Amino acid sequence: MAHRSLEKVSIPTTKVALRRSPGTETPNRRLKREFGHALVAIRPRLRLANFLARLIPVTSLNTVRARVFHWLGITMGARVSFLGPVTIVGGGRNIYRRLTLGSDVLIGLNPLFNLDDTITIGDNVALGPSVSIYTSTHLLGPASRRMNRGVITRPVVIEDGAWIGVGAIILPGVTIGRGSVISAGTVVSESVPPNTLVSGNPATAVMDLPWPDD
Repeated sequence: MAHRSLEKVSIPTTKVALRRSPGTETPNRRLKREFGHALVAIRPRLRLANFLARLIPVTSLNTVRARVFHWLGITMGARVSFLGPVTIVGGGRNIYRRLTLGSDVLIGLNPLFNLDDTITIGDNVALGPSVSIYTSTHLLGPASRRMNRGVITRPVVIEDGAWIGVGAIILPGVTIGRGSVISAGTVVSESVPPNTLVSGNPATAVMDLPWPDD
C-alpha cells in the first residue's frame, strides 16, 4: 500500500535578537526573574480545579469534571467529558481562554496542553490518555547554541471527528484534518489531511479512511 506524504512544514530559521544571557545577569537579578516566573506558574485556580477533579472517581461523572475545568475559563460546547485531571502549561495569566473545545469532546486521562498559543478542538473529537499538544518552540540558532532562546508560537487545530490515540504528541502549527485518526504514540509535526490515518515517528500517512461525511 503506497504511503502519501504529509503537508511539509518549514523549519523555523528566522534570526531574532537573543535575549540577554542568564550567565551575564547578576545573581539578584536572575533570582528576581525566576521568582517572577514561579509566581505566575503557581496557577492556584488550576491547582484547585485538579484537586476537585481528583475527588471524582476516574472515568466517572465526567461532565461534572468538565464543569470544574470550564470554571477556569476554558471555552467548551455541550457534553464535554474529562476523564481525569489535566496538565496545562504556558506563558501568561489567563491562558485557559486559549483552549477551545467543541461539543461531545472526550478528553482522556493525563492530557498536556501547552497554551502559549491557541488550541482549537472541534466537535466529536476524542483524545486518548496521555496525549500532549504543544504550541511553542524555539528558533534554530548557530552552532554555539542551536536552541535560540527566542520562542515562537503556532496554533494547533484538531478538526471535527478526529481521534487522537494514546500517547500521541502534536507539535506546534499542526492541523489535524476532519475525521482523521492519529495512531497511539505517533509524533505529528506536519498537518494531516482529512480522513487520513497516520502512524509512526515521524507520522506517515498510512491510508485514506473510508466513510467520509461528504
